[in-house]
Amino acid sequence: MLGCIARARPTSTRKSRAASPLRFRIQRTGVVKGVQVEAPVILHRGGSTGCIKGVMGGLRFPASNMSQVITFPFSLT
Repeated sequence: MLGCIARARPTSTRKSRAASPLRFRIQRTGVVKGVQVEAPVILHRGGSTGCIKGVMGGLRFPASNMSQVITFPFSLT
């Protein structure tokens, strides 16, 4: 995920702050679905959303008897 954000930042803002709260659902099977990324427009334009969705979509969690919605306050300073 750090790589996704680092690649999406324009060179002139590489040292600026970035916050990307993530929201996603872990389904009962352990598969991640419904990834939403809240990030500055400049990062979305740089491709961070697709990259982060790809990383998150590749994660697998143990199966459970219910799904879970997670909000993760991912930030870089």
